[in-house]
Amino acid sequence: MEVFMLLKMLAVVLLLLFCDCVEDEYSWMMMYKQMKKLGVRSRVSGNFLNEIPLGDVRLDPDSIHGQAQQTNLEYLLMLDVDSLVWSFRKTAGLPTPATAYGGWESPNQELRGHFVGWCTSIVLLESFGHYLSATAQMWASTNNDTLKEKMTAVVSALAACQEKMDSGYLSAFPTEFFDRFEAIKQVWAPYYTIHKIMAGLVDQYVLAGNSEALKMVTQMADYFRKRVENVITKYTIERHWRSLNEETGGMNDVMYRLYTITGDTKHLWLAHLFDKPCFLGLLAVKADELSGFHANTHIPIVVGSQMRYEITGDPLYKEIGMSFMDIVNSSHMYASGGTSVSRIESFSKLGDSIYFEEAGKNPGVYIIQYISSSLNWKSGQILLEQKVIPVASWDPRLRVTITIASKKEGSSSTLNFRIPFWTTSNAKATLNGQGIPITSADDRSDYASLHAILYGPYLLVGLTTGDCDLKAESGSLSNWITPIPSDYNSHLISLSQETGNSTFALSHTNTIVTMAKFSNPGTSDSVFSTFRIILADSSTSAGISSYKDAIGKTIKLEPYNLPGMSLVALGKEIRIGISDSLDPKNSLFRLVDGNEGTVRLESESQKGCFVYSSDGSVKLSCDSGGSDSGFMTSTSFKANNGISQYHPISFVAKGLNMNFVLQPLFSLRDEQYAVYFKLHS
Repeated sequence: MEVFMLLKMLAVVLLLLFCDCVEDEYSWMMMYKQMKKLGVRSRVSGNFLNEIPLGDVRLDPDSIHGQAQQTNLEYLLMLDVDSLVWSFRKTAGLPTPATAYGGWESPNQELRGHFVGWCTSIVLLESFGHYLSATAQMWASTNNDTLKEKMTAVVSALAACQEKMDSGYLSAFPTEFFDRFEAIKQVWAPYYTIHKIMAGLVDQYVLAGNSEALKMVTQMADYFRKRVENVITKYTIERHWRSLNEETGGMNDVMYRLYTITGDTKHLWLAHLFDKPCFLGLLAVKADELSGFHANTHIPIVVGSQMRYEITGDPLYKEIGMSFMDIVNSSHMYASGGTSVSRIESFSKLGDSIYFEEAGKNPGVYIIQYISSSLNWKSGQILLEQKVIPVASWDPRLRVTITIASKKEGSSSTLNFRIPFWTTSNAKATLNGQGIPITSADDRSDYASLHAILYGPYLLVGLTTGDCDLKAESGSLSNWITPIPSDYNSHLISLSQETGNSTFALSHTNTIVTMAKFSNPGTSDSVFSTFRIILADSSTSAGISSYKDAIGKTIKLEPYNLPGMSLVALGKEIRIGISDSLDPKNSLFRLVDGNEGTVRLESESQKGCFVYSSDGSVKLSCDSGGSDSGFMTSTSFKANNGISQYHPISFVAKGLNMNFVLQPLFSLRDEQYAVYFKLHS
């Protein structure tokens, strides 16, 4: 009942405002005055932390973040201007040189205004507006001149389309889509795409100083204000709310942002009309009803409502934002820290949210993320450089060095460092070589509800195709999770054979060894086709710098993703399997030379018998003593370094049924893995 009453109240308030203003021919100033009477305040003041502008942060090009940013820059530079704007020109009735991109950007797609591109063999499907935001953010992050020229050319091409249509409208699809939207007929989220275009134009103005982009987005706002106004006068305010049951992106957010630039109350009012009351009302009464809501539809609305609080000071919208974060953090977040998927422009703003600043007589800077980067902190008159030495599984300390240089003598400012929750009591800090005290606290009960494994800030996942049962032994965590030494990559081997024009690798499926098509790194097949050499006279492979050092020696082959298991030969003409057999003889092989630079695996328990490949199956077969060249070929394998390689942050975890290799989620590409585990004591 409370939820219903609140939603009704929000709708009625807006309806009354419209009714009061109809007689004045939609005087937007009159509407805003009415809004002020209802308690809407001016922009809220307080101790907000402000994001440091992207242009003042530079990522270390040698860091993983710097490399990711560079990859995204190269992708943005490869996109063609004429192909990007093809559908916009078609809709405006202008010539269309080049060829339209495919996928979501295909001319027959209702959601066009998105583009599709290829980058390192990965298909990327994203909104055209995302491109505008991505390039603006990337330029602010890098000041790349070529990118500036390309994104300016795109904005100019869009301006020509808008001018040709002569109404303020700008999109890759016709206005008829909005006729259907307003009539509550089937159409694919036209406002979602419009929001992306408008947000991209705002970013082009704010981050890159393109005044033409501001003019364009202002004309778009005027066009859509008139459309919304027409719906409400022709039907009712409820009809407008009903139309918002489709995905409309962050229309409220972009209009609030535009209002902060223009100060035009029409923009503020239009933003209010995209604050979705049937959703925000639930958050206002702190109802946890998020399950089943589409994240990409509703998160932008919450972001916009928080912007409403910052602009107007309305405490209701502060409560909505806090309620949303409390609900998400308590019961709707993955162990990785996310709730849904990310978007292309994210890699254009990797310098975002590393540093925040606090205004005042003595300004303060907050270092929130430990990422190798440099900061030109203008408010504090300080140059700051942050260097992070990556952690490894065998060295759990995250080492961060902060170097500070003042640009102005006599200035005073404060540096604040976030102490992560995962910091242990052994954490240390020094200033100019002198120790300084730090505090950290973690009020979680030890392993009380452990379902995912974190190594500091890194989420570890297990390489598995289904099993997720861990055996958590009492005592120290090191009793059941141990680091993989740094030299283990030199012990990895992959064995292959040529058949016709194809290459096949020794692999395994469950507990059966087979021959599978040779695969690239970053796939489950590459994991299944990689083995670790273990010398028979040692539990490790100390002294081996590559597989070549093991030729002529007796070894075990341990599957990369099944620590503690090994290849086993159970008898003549019986298929080779994978097992943790207690009989060591079955798992011992002598690595010997084969044909023309190849190697062979001879069973130690059954001399003269070798691992033999035929038609995809692998068995133990014995030499008849003749000169059978076919037998030699079928038992000879080309030895390669392991296709898969251990990440520097890799561990072995004891499992109830099998052991697991754990490594950071971010290090995987297409491998199968488990994030959550069932713990058994």
